[in-house]
Amino acid sequence: MTENEEELEERDEPRDAEAYDDDMPWYVTLVKWLVAAPLCLMMAYLGLVFNEQDSSSKRHALHQVAQETTELQDITTLNPELNGKPVYVHGSPQTSRFLTDPAFGIRVPTVKLCRNVEFYQWTETRHTSKHKDEDGKEYTTYFYTHSKDWVSHPVNSALFKEGKQHYVNTRAYSKKSVSGVADDAHLGAFPLAKSWLEDIPCSAHVDPATVKLPEEIQPRSVAYGKYIYVGTAPPTPRQPRVGDVRIWWSYVPQDAAMGIIARQDGTNLVPIPCPELGEDVFKVSFPGDDREKM
Repeated sequence: MTENEEELEERDEPRDAEAYDDDMPWYVTLVKWLVAAPLCLMMAYLGLVFNEQDSSSKRHALHQVAQETTELQDITTLNPELNGKPVYVHGSPQTSRFLTDPAFGIRVPTVKLCRNVEFYQWTETRHTSKHKDEDGKEYTTYFYTHSKDWVSHPVNSALFKEGKQHYVNTRAYSKKSVSGVADDAHLGAFPLAKSWLEDIPCSAHVDPATVKLPEEIQPRSVAYGKYIYVGTAPPTPRQPRVGDVRIWWSYVPQDAAMGIIARQDGTNLVPIPCPELGEDVFKVSFPGDDREKM
């Protein structure tokens, strides 16, 4: 291609807005900005007004629900007069059953029991570094570091980007974290759905001295604090080795508190219809804020 052809090709490329503005008379550009600027300000103002009106409407709707909600002083019996109305129920979830972890001989009267398992593993972290070449063009490079940490699942060191042969993960035990909730959990006279208990925090811990360890791990297990440590050999809790596993159990104590804002429907608690809000109102809180906060 000749130099003239290159010049023609460059001239045929689309020009940006600034190039067009340079070709326009100054008064055309001025008129354009005098029209565009107020229009942009008006649109921004209308957006703010709309958002404020929407927020105000939602606040009013929630305030209305709060005013209509009755706090139940006695949750052990149903008040037929409140059927179909918003109520606030607060108390401790209860169950008549025990939750168990048969593999370790654990049996606790609670609405939720968790077996928590952590693995001491090599982990890989990617870092980025930005540079500029001789022409000033920026580019990014990556490098990796490795550290030993307690993590909630085994780490496959074969997938490391670097140091696969140096940072090799093993595990001394293969049990996983599990949790369960009671089928018959209730808050006073109201049954509790399992899904409502999934997020309830387990604040109490099982004494590791009460745990019945499986025979295959007894010789290589040590109790320390709230944990049972398991290693390929008897572990040293303060100086864990890659592959060590630690297990502990947590549960919801019987005096735990929770609160629910919902509509009373017989013995059930269901969402409160709220057309003004655009959605139904149903709130489960742990440990259970007061009615106004919820």
